[in-house]
Amino acid sequence: LLGAHALAGRPAFLERATELAERLMPALNSSSGFPMPRWNIARGLGKSTYNSREEPTILAEAGSLQLEFRYLSALTGDLRFSAAADRASAAIRATGARGVLPVHLSPPDVMPPQVMRDRKGMGALADSYYEYLLKQWLQSPGEVHFKDDFLAVMDDVLGLVRPEPRPPSAAAPSSAAAAPSASGGGG
Repeated sequence: LLGAHALAGRPAFLERATELAERLMPALNSSSGFPMPRWNIARGLGKSTYNSREEPTILAEAGSLQLEFRYLSALTGDLRFSAAADRASAAIRATGARGVLPVHLSPPDVMPPQVMRDRKGMGALADSYYEYLLKQWLQSPGEVHFKDDFLAVMDDVLGLVRPEPRPPSAAAPSSAAAAPSASGGGG
């Protein structure tokens, strides 16, 4: 909606984006600052089977609403949106973890915020967080912690890359070297 507003300049897109953000704001009202992972925007309630003290927060959910909420604050002058999104970012930083993070964080109503013992990843459940680190720094160049966090991730990625398998050792004959040539000679 905000992208459509930026391109078309139509107030209706900004109005709908503001309405959507208003409906999402209660989902950001947790003890830790992490968003509630299940939220019904029509009813303004979390899922009845969801326990905000037990179900973990997904990294991508906590770290990928900042651009839009900050932009909405810039357009409307209502700083509640950027403040709520910045609380989620601050909660991720408060875990003390740097670089590639586990895909799950502590539940929204557990304090202090923590990373869970879980797999680290760059794909599903995490990728948006890493993209948004760079985009947030580009959006707000004065906030260098976004750049520093992004560069820590890039440094960590190099350690995750596995080297290519080694070629067979020179001592072991390859199948091509062991086969006689068509001329009857050995090679």
